[in-house]
Amino acid sequence: MRVMMTGATGFIGGHTAARAIQAGHEVCALVRSAQKLESLRAAFDLPSIDYVVGDMTDPGAVEAALDGADAAIHSAAVVSLDARGNAQGIENSIAGARLVLHQAHALDLDPIIHVSSVAALFEPGAGSLTVDHPPSSAGFTYGQAKADAEMVARKLQADGAPIAIVYPSAVIGPPAGSAFGEASEDMARFTATGILPTRRAAVAISDVRDMASLIVALLEQGHGPRRIMCGGHLVDMELFATIYRNLTGRRFPMMPLPPSALRGMGRLADSIRRVVPINAAMNRFSMSVLTQWEGSEDSDLAEYGVQFRDIEETFADSLAAWHKAGLLSDRQIGKALSVPEPSAAPTPPKGFRMPARVVLSRPFRTLGPVVVPRVHRAISRLTRGRTLLDSAAQPMLMLYTTGAKTGQTRETPLGAVPLEEGRFLVVGSNFARDHHPAWTANLLANPHAEIVYRGKRTPMRTRLLAGAEREARWQTAVAWYPLWIQYDAVTERELRLFELEPDIDGEGS
Repeated sequence: MRVMMTGATGFIGGHTAARAIQAGHEVCALVRSAQKLESLRAAFDLPSIDYVVGDMTDPGAVEAALDGADAAIHSAAVVSLDARGNAQGIENSIAGARLVLHQAHALDLDPIIHVSSVAALFEPGAGSLTVDHPPSSAGFTYGQAKADAEMVARKLQADGAPIAIVYPSAVIGPPAGSAFGEASEDMARFTATGILPTRRAAVAISDVRDMASLIVALLEQGHGPRRIMCGGHLVDMELFATIYRNLTGRRFPMMPLPPSALRGMGRLADSIRRVVPINAAMNRFSMSVLTQWEGSEDSDLAEYGVQFRDIEETFADSLAAWHKAGLLSDRQIGKALSVPEPSAAPTPPKGFRMPARVVLSRPFRTLGPVVVPRVHRAISRLTRGRTLLDSAAQPMLMLYTTGAKTGQTRETPLGAVPLEEGRFLVVGSNFARDHHPAWTANLLANPHAEIVYRGKRTPMRTRLLAGAEREARWQTAVAWYPLWIQYDAVTERELRLFELEPDIDGEGS
């Protein structure tokens, strides 16, 4: 059947879109970034995917995406677990659910699948969650957004709409292209610490591949309104420690903190974020779920031909993916580190890296585009191009391009990834702003450029990478600059990735 999808470039949505296409369905994705959809297609080696560029709050875009559809999967939503969660983003999440679900029902689509969350039902003292629990009123930013969207879906169910509501728990596993879910990234940061904060805690975990299989299995007509609880594996701290020790060889000691202290630390972390943005797994919602989760009464997934895979397999594949994406170091992954394939590309050395909490902070992303390039240019002039404000672990070069509009030479300091034979990768991160940096447009207009690296000036040929080649080189790039993963996650555009190679004909800018 033809399936309209929202959230197809996200974590759960990306895996679901790929699984649906592999199962023989035709997908039309409503996306804000066609480039990210192309990256997903390349990552899963899929045929071309039909799409409409637009927002889930735009009636015209939703109508266009639904045109000719037999069924719909709504998996787009606010993804931040952070108490700083953007108020407009939450409002859009609820408005999008209302628009997509109502329009799909008006067109008599069957089924209409709404990907909710256990967060929509969770509140302290709620007990073991069931599909009949009322939407949460606990006031958590993320949970409230999910709960409000849940009420939209339930009202339509009460009117007989064939909506299937799915309640995943914390979902981890391999990425969908470059997309990791926030719960998965939080779990990676949690793993990186090597410490379990308390004995008296537990979390429900499911594998993103199993969730995708379940959602696709629901693509059958004539079943009417349904709700499916899928909390997955309930993992307490003792089991966490055992699994991590088995997979990594690390000890993972437990701290004797009481649960109330963790919840207090979560509230404190949220207060700090309102002033100084920090990138950490701790927040009020996460600590409440971790210390007050009482499990869920899962639906019988065998009815849909789905069985949750072994939890150690999920963790093993997640560890490998987090390491490949640069979220875990060799030391943090321990003996789970797979033997690397032979490669001529240099591996990133140890050394100073700018802290994540600094680079991802709002002040840095606001002031950085103005201040940082000027600092680099000043240092370059003082040292006659021999150095920039970089380190062995995060090298930089000065790129000289020809202005696409002016024809004048433009000078741009960039983080660079050294490759074999004098080649480099550079990424148009632009401090995670919504538009591509000007130097990328210059290279698209004139691919000949020059660089100064470690005091040596070299003419270069440049090309924009795409598809499977981009995906392979992206993994190399983020091994050197892991923060590009977070930059990619917070902007709707796909970060442009260029490969620079020496121009033997000497045709510089």
